[in-house]
Amino acid sequence: MVGRRLARALGWFSVGLGMAEVVAPLRLAKLIGAPGHEWLLRAMGLREIMAGVGLLTARPDAKPLSKWMLARVGGDAIDLALLGAAFNSNKGWFDRKRRARTLAAIGAVAPVVAVDIIYARRLTRQATEEAARPRNKTLRLPATAAGSPDFEHGSIFFVGTATVILRYAGFTILTDPNFLHQGDHVHLGYGLTSERLTEPALDIDELPPVDFVVLSHYHGDHFDQIVERRLDKRLPIITTHHAAAKLRAKGFREARGLETWETFTVEKGDARLRITSMPGKHGPGVVNFLLPPVMGSMLEFESMSHEGTGEKALRLYITGDTLMHDELKDIPRRFPDIDLALLHLGGTRILGVLVTMDARQGVEMIRLTNPKKAVPIHYNDYAVFKSPLEDFVKAVEEAGLTDRIAYLSHGETHEFEAPAIRRRPRPTERAAGR
Repeated sequence: MVGRRLARALGWFSVGLGMAEVVAPLRLAKLIGAPGHEWLLRAMGLREIMAGVGLLTARPDAKPLSKWMLARVGGDAIDLALLGAAFNSNKGWFDRKRRARTLAAIGAVAPVVAVDIIYARRLTRQATEEAARPRNKTLRLPATAAGSPDFEHGSIFFVGTATVILRYAGFTILTDPNFLHQGDHVHLGYGLTSERLTEPALDIDELPPVDFVVLSHYHGDHFDQIVERRLDKRLPIITTHHAAAKLRAKGFREARGLETWETFTVEKGDARLRITSMPGKHGPGVVNFLLPPVMGSMLEFESMSHEGTGEKALRLYITGDTLMHDELKDIPRRFPDIDLALLHLGGTRILGVLVTMDARQGVEMIRLTNPKKAVPIHYNDYAVFKSPLEDFVKAVEEAGLTDRIAYLSHGETHEFEAPAIRRRPRPTERAAGR
C-alpha cells in the first residue's frame, strides 16, 4: 500500500513538474540559473509527463512500476547534467546569483533523485522476487516404477552442515546443499569467509536422483559455489523469495519462493507433500536486516491412494538457520503433533554475534515445538560454529530429553517409522480388519 501511494505521489509530481517545464520553460530556466536551455527544458517536461502518466496508469505490480521508475531515474540524470552544465557555465562575477540559483536547484532535486533511486531499486528487486513466486502452487512429479509409496518407513542420510537426503513416501529430497571440502572457504557476505573443517559424507556427483531441494536461505554454507556450478539447474528448489530470485538469476529457473506460512504442494503418484514456510530470524535486532531472509519448513506427507482423502502420514519440521523468537510460538498452535525435527544448531557467531541456535536455544526449540524425535545438524562444519555438539548433548541430558534425540555423524542414517495412528492402512490390513 505504501509503495502504491509513493508511486502515485511521484507520478503526480512528474506530471506537475513536466507541465511547468512545457508551459513556462523561459521562466523556469531563469529560476534555476540556466538561460538558453528552454528547448531542452520543454523536451524534459514532455519526458516527465510521460513518466508521470506511466506511473499513474501502470498496473500496481512491481515490474511495470519499476520500468517507469527507471525512466524517472534516467530523467533525473539528465536534470542533474543540465544543472551541472549551467553551474559550470556561470563563472563570471555577474553570474554569482545564477550560480546560487543553480546550486539551490541542485539541492532541491538531489533528495528527489535519492528517493527515485531507492524506490527504483526496491521495485526492481521486488519484481525479480515476484517472478520467482510459484504461479502454480502444485508440482506434479512422475510416479516411480517401484509401485505404491512406502508410508511406513523413511530415512535421513546426513551429508554434513545442514545437508541431508530425506527419503520417504516415494520422495527423495535434498536440503541445503553444501559440498565444499575440508579447507575450502565459504563466502558469508560483506567480505567475510569461514573455513570448512569437515568433509561432506559424499560428493555432489554421488547424489542419488533427487526430486527437489528445500533451501532455508541463500548463504554460502547452504548453497555453495560447487552446487551453483554442478547441481542440475532444472531441479525444483523451494526456498525464500530472496533466495529464489538469486538462484533464478544464476540459471535455476525452477527456484520457487514462499512467504512465511505460504504452502507449496508436491504430488508424486499416490503421495502428496505440503511444504509450508515457517518463520525464521537469522540474527538479533538490526543484524537480522543485514543477513539474507531465512525460513524453516514444515513438510506434511499425505497418502492419496484409494479414497484420496489426503490422510496425513508424517509431519517433519526443519528449523532453518533461525534464532529463537516470538513468532515461532505460532508453530505448535498451527502444527501440533510434529513427528520429526531437524535442528540447525552450531551457535554460529559472526563478529561475535549469535546468528544460529546454540545448545540452549536448541533445547528451547524442542520444548516449544515438541517433536517426537529431533535430529541435530549444522553443528561442527565451519570455524564460525562456536557451540559444539557436546554442548547440546549436555544441555539435552540436563533437560531430561535424551530419549527424544537421534544423533548422527556425517555419513550416518536415521531410519524412522511413521506414527501408526495417522498412517493409512494398506488394503491387506483393511481386509484383515487390522
